[in-house]
Amino acid sequence: MKVKEAYWFTGLDFVIGIVVGEDEGTGRRKGYIGTAAGFDEKRDTQHIAGFGSPVDPSKLTEIANYLTGTATS
Repeated sequence: MKVKEAYWFTGLDFVIGIVVGEDEGTGRRKGYIGTAAGFDEKRDTQHIAGFGSPVDPSKLTEIANYLTGTATS
């Protein structure tokens, strides 16, 4: 997977990342979320890309809708 972008969220003693990549065979974009050590961005990115939980784009849309007040439920 070729990493396209990584997004980082930090708390007092943790780091959570969302890594967006592209499958080099199919060209399909995929996202993964996970925790990381927070000391080496490249290593953390590779860790999440390899071992993170898949991200469902519809859930990200749902979260954005709640944040912007456009959620329907």
